[in-house]
Amino acid sequence: MATRATNPTAVNIGRNGRAVISLGTTRDVVLIEADAELLTSDKVPEAEHDAFAAKHHWDPRGYPSWSHLRFRPRALRAWREVNELSARLLMEDGVWLT
Repeated sequence: MATRATNPTAVNIGRNGRAVISLGTTRDVVLIEADAELLTSDKVPEAEHDAFAAKHHWDPRGYPSWSHLRFRPRALRAWREVNELSARLLMEDGVWLT
């Protein structure tokens, strides 16, 4: 991920190294708790830069005010409907449970 270094997300990750990421809609949710790392452009391998640029059709390498974020999932929950809530924990302490 990439964002401006002054963005609250980047500032908070720089302070505590943790993040909660929510993907999807209220009826189809993936919730990820992750260790997070704030990286300067020179700390990101070229292959990762290239993959990011290819996917997003934009390359943050030329923008020094932008930082890169790397996430390592620790816990992952996913659900669609109420009946799935009891079994929503799919990863804990970085280990897949299913």
